[in-house]
Amino acid sequence: MRPRTGVEYTLGGYQVIKKWLSYREASLLGRALRLDEVREVTRIARRISAILLLEPALDDAYAGVKGAVHEWTAEVRHSPTELV
Repeated sequence: MRPRTGVEYTLGGYQVIKKWLSYREASLLGRALRLDEVREVTRIARRISAILLLEPALDDAYAGVKGAVHEWTAEVRHSPTELV
């Protein structure tokens, strides 16, 4: 099942934005997020959104390439001189 939002997007079993923010909790850092950190998480969210928007087209492209793969067999052998 595909995530509905960037916040739900997972990679390696982890929600990316939630995990990123968990390392930057005020209780751990002793401070609020800095402006550069807010900008970074915003950039991460935008990248994830772009991936989610592109995903159907990427899936279609992959399916097309996968369907057009040449089946190689062990019977085809070339001597090194034939390849030069």
